[in-house]
Amino acid sequence: MTKNVSLRVSAATLNQCALDFKGNERRILEAISEARAFRSSLLLCPELSISGYGCEDAFFLPHTQERSLHHLLKIAQATDSISVCVGLPIAYHFALYNCAAFITNGKILGIVPKRFLAVDGLHYEYRWFKPWPKGASTTIQIEGMSIPFGDLVFELNGIRIGLEVCNDAWVSDRPAHELKNCGVSLILNPSASHAELAKIETRKSIVLSASTNLVPHYVYANLVGNESGRTVYDGGAIIASHKEIIAEGQRLSFQQVGVTTADLSITEMDLIPIEDQKGLPTLITFSSKTSSPSSRNPVLATLPLPAWQSSENVRFEEMTRIIALGLYDYLRKSHASGYVISLSGGLDSAAVAILAYYSLYFAEKELGLDQIKKDLSLKNKDQIQSFQQLTQQAITCVYQATSNSSITTAALAESISNAIGASHYNIDIDPLVAQYKSIVSQALGQQLTWEEHDVALQNIQARTRSPAAWLFANLKNALLLATSNRSEGAVGYATMDGDTSGSLSPIAGVDKVFLQGWAHWMGNMGPKDAHAIPELLKILATQPTAELRPLGQNQTDETDLMPYKVLARIQELFIVNHQTPDEIVKQLTAEFPSRQESELEGDTKRFFELFRRNQWKRERLAPSFHVDRFSLDPRGWYRFPILSQLFDEPAK
Repeated sequence: MTKNVSLRVSAATLNQCALDFKGNERRILEAISEARAFRSSLLLCPELSISGYGCEDAFFLPHTQERSLHHLLKIAQATDSISVCVGLPIAYHFALYNCAAFITNGKILGIVPKRFLAVDGLHYEYRWFKPWPKGASTTIQIEGMSIPFGDLVFELNGIRIGLEVCNDAWVSDRPAHELKNCGVSLILNPSASHAELAKIETRKSIVLSASTNLVPHYVYANLVGNESGRTVYDGGAIIASHKEIIAEGQRLSFQQVGVTTADLSITEMDLIPIEDQKGLPTLITFSSKTSSPSSRNPVLATLPLPAWQSSENVRFEEMTRIIALGLYDYLRKSHASGYVISLSGGLDSAAVAILAYYSLYFAEKELGLDQIKKDLSLKNKDQIQSFQQLTQQAITCVYQATSNSSITTAALAESISNAIGASHYNIDIDPLVAQYKSIVSQALGQQLTWEEHDVALQNIQARTRSPAAWLFANLKNALLLATSNRSEGAVGYATMDGDTSGSLSPIAGVDKVFLQGWAHWMGNMGPKDAHAIPELLKILATQPTAELRPLGQNQTDETDLMPYKVLARIQELFIVNHQTPDEIVKQLTAEFPSRQESELEGDTKRFFELFRRNQWKRERLAPSFHVDRFSLDPRGWYRFPILSQLFDEPAK
């Protein structure tokens, strides 16, 4: 009869912060304590969880490397009767490696460097780290101890354990293939995998593929939250066993520490003896006190996942929660007191205000009002006794009218403020605009007219709104949120030092078409565990307009640019599919039969003219969150020259 051995394992999701060594250690120790309470034998923590994943060039600081090792040793002291895998940067032979350390009973058993570095999209790991060569192993000295370093396999009570560090599992030549040949039954994957619409399905596929075709058991742990400013991680620990996901952690949680635990049933068929170790990774054997599941207390119960994770509108749910969590963490870690939004009465600024509201709404539902008051640098905390009082103090909305502003947009802006319980202010800036125009007109000795100075007269209005918004933010110790979306970023349809003003640009990674769909959902349904904002539907019923020209000209965004659906598609075909203008026009002609080919040619030509011309604006946009599968952020996704002649002439 086949003998079964049970191994209880835990995977931690941690809300870490770059270079916050004490805080990161505290959260790791909290995860260890929780895993120990469940009598787990093994705990997996996320990638680079000691230093933080987003340290960037601070990885090169000797201080970063020394403190990481110092805190690894401190964490090791807390591993009595439990094994822990935790990530940190390690310097070896004048190079830096992204590593996972295996510790137990106060000792560092071995350290495994990452083999396949992430270099696409957001990732820039080759700038800081060196990839570890396949099959190599050595030893390094830490505090006088000789520690195995390289491709290693760990054997716990006869159960062989291997590692794939994050991107190691995303490549075709993944280490799991070799680990299978080493008799490994369990693979641990410490990850820092950023949130992105629908990305969870790819992760599950990678984990299930390994558990189905390579090794019986697979454990995946991930960061959660806005760790270092731009990137939001969604957590979502996964434990798979024998071709099935047996435990899954909550995603996009506001909790700083989450632990997902499950029992793995290891059969004799899983324990493949390897007689010839030649050419295989170094084997490190150790033992730990374990007991059968029946003798353990408490009894494990898999918690149901939140309903939104299986919603038919999961992409809108994800977008809302990615940005809401990113905003809350940014607010918390920057020690700010709240948000300021310059409302225009249009969709973009309304969306930003609503997302700011939901950052507090979800936090209050999950953490409670008292914890929010501890987390945030709020003024007069003792006076905040309700969620309504919190939103009134923490969210400030300002509508700044000129002679070109309509009664409609003023009413729409105020309706959004009222819907989210924000403080709302109406300001007339027309005298300031008139004064700027008068001063410059006198200096030039000429009258400024719409026929001759259209763009300049539009921009001065947008720029005049910026100082008051910044003043509100400074007075309230708040974050000023910019309101431009990805469609505007692509073609520079935003005024620098005007509506782009802000310390953070929450929706700069979302295109206008998706935002319109999201607004329809938010206005009619809203998140699963929340409520709709029907006031958005009134905004959707109006034509998007900057309201910077005289009202009689009936200015609209799509007249200034092109249909937003066409703009979004051109952007995708160029950035994601790398198509030329001729290829794009051909594709658009098939997809938009109601639009003339000559119009589509004009749209495409205009896109590339504006895209080339406005890279400098994208370089100056406030930091944004990655939400969709691609971004135009030149510091975190798409790097493009400020001056170029790309597609300036037709192909010959």
